[in-house]
Amino acid sequence: MTKNTEKTHLTLLVLWALLPLAVFAQAPGGPPPLPPGPGMSDLDMANRLNEAGLKQTNYLATLELSLRNSGDLWSIMKKTAPQGLFVTVEHDGALIKDIAKSKKPKVAEAVGPGVLNIKARYSRPGKRYEERCYGELSVGFQQVVFLPYGGEDGYFSCQVLPRLLPDEVFAEWKKGIAAEKTQSYSDCASVHPRGSGGFWTCIDAAGIVLPDVPTG
Repeated sequence: MTKNTEKTHLTLLVLWALLPLAVFAQAPGGPPPLPPGPGMSDLDMANRLNEAGLKQTNYLATLELSLRNSGDLWSIMKKTAPQGLFVTVEHDGALIKDIAKSKKPKVAEAVGPGVLNIKARYSRPGKRYEERCYGELSVGFQQVVFLPYGGEDGYFSCQVLPRLLPDEVFAEWKKGIAAEKTQSYSDCASVHPRGSGGFWTCIDAAGIVLPDVPTG
């Protein structure tokens, strides 16, 4: 192999390595969604979104859900793009009327675990985008995030994910667990990842009161 041939091969390898970066940089509408890989859970996805720097201020909106064992479903809507986003939530095929549209919390009663069907409409000048996403509602803390990319039109999308509580809130709650319930907590924590639906369901079944998360 001549020196010129080696130089050509090296140049082609460098260009090939840089190609994905160039494509990513030119992708319209921001970074592409982070699709679940094989075996990736919703909790893994929530962690990846956080690690990728996609904080709440980068969302169009976040619908925070807290389901108590009493059947009370608390909700808060935090919008960074308040105009033009309309959301409805169905639970096992029935519309939940008492879902928050702002930071003012709302409580829907007699709601149990089931299938969530989120319908979102986002209106922009001269255009209206519609998206749906689905998830399993369980006792504990979840969120519906509305992202400014993805979906059929590449403009916006939504995902139902676990809502990870701040470390200080979780630590304060854990510290307040009654002594006779600490073993039950340990049993749940040894089987289910912290913050997952299974974790909070286990905590609830053990008779441990869920954290009182501040609202608004």
